[in-house]
Amino acid sequence: MNLNLINFEFIVTFILPKLIYATLISLIIGAVVGGIIGLIMGKISRRMKDVLIPAMLGSFLGMMLLAMIPIFASPATYIGGPFGGLSIFLHFIVVAPIGSIIGSVVGGICGLKLSLQLKARLTLIGLIFTYGVMVISIYVTLAPPSFQFVKFHGQEQKTFSLTLVELSGQTHLIY
Repeated sequence: MNLNLINFEFIVTFILPKLIYATLISLIIGAVVGGIIGLIMGKISRRMKDVLIPAMLGSFLGMMLLAMIPIFASPATYIGGPFGGLSIFLHFIVVAPIGSIIGSVVGGICGLKLSLQLKARLTLIGLIFTYGVMVISIYVTLAPPSFQFVKFHGQEQKTFSLTLVELSGQTHLIY
């Protein structure tokens, strides 16, 4: 059986550049928002070195999960024209502040409460989870179907679960 259920070409040519772009945007916003909230939390707790970097990382992960997934996984983003821009603008205005602020607060609290080994493990799990959820959500919502049912003229009565392809005068049956 030849069922290509995962379209690796779509992942490499469409999803990977979107992930890189979302990563760059999230890094910039996460550094700024996480830095500000980390400084505030560090001043309050008097433990600046324990809070600043985890708050920045938490803001980055919050931006990726709460802001970038709705923007990049929505088909309305790719329709173009003024409505595509309006969709991006509304998503970004509503969910970007929420994601970055919540992520930086959670990251700062984790930086204060967790040990160094647990922070490293939680960071790795968070990164794998974030990128996994992003790839799956973009792929599920935007990937073209991996297989199609083709009917030739005169076969309206019969339904096949196989694909018939005609190449150079010969008919081939693909399972």
